[in-house]
Amino acid sequence: MTHPVRPPSAMPHGVPDLERFAADVAARLSAGAWPRSAAIPSGESVFVARAPGRLDVMGGIADYSGALVLQWPIREATRVALLPWPERRLSITSVGRNGRERHCDVPLELVADAHRPYDDVRAWFAGDPARHWASSSTSASLPPMGMRVRLKSSFVIPSSFSAQSRALLTAMKTYGMIVADNGSNWYVSGAPDDRWNNDALVGELRQVTGQDFEVVRMSGVVAG
Repeated sequence: MTHPVRPPSAMPHGVPDLERFAADVAARLSAGAWPRSAAIPSGESVFVARAPGRLDVMGGIADYSGALVLQWPIREATRVALLPWPERRLSITSVGRNGRERHCDVPLELVADAHRPYDDVRAWFAGDPARHWASSSTSASLPPMGMRVRLKSSFVIPSSFSAQSRALLTAMKTYGMIVADNGSNWYVSGAPDDRWNNDALVGELRQVTGQDFEVVRMSGVVAG
């Protein structure tokens, strides 16, 4: 499959990271590693672009348009390659520094309708943890979004634990948990309620470690 790689205008000078990115995209095209669909006709141009990272110098002060007053460009940047195709979805591939890829397919009608409420779009992404990643690290040793874990059946729930801790641990054995956000190691989030005894929960649940859980599903997850 042949696809010419080019920026929408002449390749700027003095931007070596964009040149390396374009070369990497070309290599992936030649190797058939990208795009993920065979529905794209040969000869379609691939457009590459770069958006520099910016540092908010004024601490969140915005002007009348809502834009930050003073932003300072920094070396870090986001680079993107765009390839038109006939399917009614956006197929997004994010490649980390270690070459690990993360994928997400978004229905075109979800984001193409200018009148669709933002909350609808946000709800779609929040509906499945595997549709998003929030970490700045792409280490393969980190648990990925959407990973399902369950408390091992061999784990003995201490009878000395409070009723609320025993109920939660029983649910973790039966239904398991989903990695859905960043946080501390094995941090379990829940709805706040004055009826919870948080001191008892923290003191008891912290005795349960990662070794007490098993991974029951990894399909369709997104790293990060």
